[in-house]
Amino acid sequence: MVACRAACRSEINRGSILLNKASLEAARKFGRTLERTQYFPEERMLAYQRRLLEPLLRHARAEVPFYGNRFKVLFDRNDDIRWAAWPDIPTFTRKEAQQAGEQMFARNLPVEAGAVEFGETSGSTGRPLKFQTNSLMRLMKGAVGEQILNWHKVDKTKSAAFIMDHKGNHPLPGGSKGHLWNMEKPDSSVFQLSLGYTVEQQVQWLSQTNAKVLISYPSNAAAILKYVKDNDLAAPFDTVVCNGECLTEDVRQFLTKDGDIKVVDRFGASEIGPISAACPENHTIHHQFSEIGLVENLEPESDVALTSGSGRMVITPFYNYAMPLIRYENEDYIETSDKLCGCGRTLPIINKIVGRRRNLFKFANGKVRWPNFDVTEFMPFLPAHQFQFIQKTITHIDVLYVHDGSSREPDAEKMKTYMQGKLNEKFDISIIKKTSIPKLRSEKFEDCISLVE
Repeated sequence: MVACRAACRSEINRGSILLNKASLEAARKFGRTLERTQYFPEERMLAYQRRLLEPLLRHARAEVPFYGNRFKVLFDRNDDIRWAAWPDIPTFTRKEAQQAGEQMFARNLPVEAGAVEFGETSGSTGRPLKFQTNSLMRLMKGAVGEQILNWHKVDKTKSAAFIMDHKGNHPLPGGSKGHLWNMEKPDSSVFQLSLGYTVEQQVQWLSQTNAKVLISYPSNAAAILKYVKDNDLAAPFDTVVCNGECLTEDVRQFLTKDGDIKVVDRFGASEIGPISAACPENHTIHHQFSEIGLVENLEPESDVALTSGSGRMVITPFYNYAMPLIRYENEDYIETSDKLCGCGRTLPIINKIVGRRRNLFKFANGKVRWPNFDVTEFMPFLPAHQFQFIQKTITHIDVLYVHDGSSREPDAEKMKTYMQGKLNEKFDISIIKKTSIPKLRSEKFEDCISLVE
């Protein structure tokens, strides 16, 4: 915790990060550190990461029952860390973390980690993960969130509206109101509304708040924008900060089509914190936040590390001392690159957030493939404004769609040929017209789901 130990120590233990002047200044101080570290050469960033990793590893070994002897391979007889042995530490999955339960929690925390905070994932994988974090981690998340806003020149004087809560904590008629959605303008208002309300209700609520920055799932933002366009209403926001889902290119294009809406894409997880965000100069790629976590890319069916290509994401956040996650797999798959971005930042690149393991399609020959369907390629065969591909068996895929209102009808044969060509497999399809396509119970939406075990 080299980066901000002294700045945080006096206020962290109150559990009130970003709610008082001292903690706000500590977050700002770390933000100034991020302005420098985003340009660190690879060797310097690696040394920076190891200075943060070492105290976390020693803490987890001493205080977290789950890890037991998992780090035995890492420490030599003098109790020094053998960094070359890092890949030999076993990874573990979200399911294993769920099964471990309280064995994942630290018995004691260092004072600078701050107060323990409790959370639960959205349950999009079918079963929520109960987790713990600490105040220091929330401070880091705030600083990184501010950096993302700075990258994309988001107007922080405007009010923001969060439509993310899936637990019903911010109900209609008014939702809830507060302040401090950013650190530069802490008096800017922030409004929150729970998910689950109709698009019409959300539009009415947004018009009452006059918030111009919407922070929500991209599919939800697109549904809101479609509603206002269909009803000849003005868009209630001019900026969308995307959270919680993969931002697909068709949704991005729809949101930005008229040129008056800015889209900011960020990637993270509740138990992990921020992982990456879109480059402000090249929205097609993401930069990893190497200062707060180590991201690894492993081959889908082995533990071989990849410098580029698609694989399993394995992550180690540096600032969670309440529930350390050392080489944790949350079931996300990513595509990385070993090249540097032309923007000048040296932070590693994620070319694409591919999705979760449940989004992989499986076939009889034992191969698994990403259903990398491009909406611009298949729209000539499928007149849809919403669609979903569901693999029912190894030889059959359902194509659900909501008609776009045009006079066109689906061309099943061309759609089948297109899909078989993209996946390089033979299978049958059924094209099924729907009036709507439901979201997951977490209110997230996924284009592709496999039901094949």
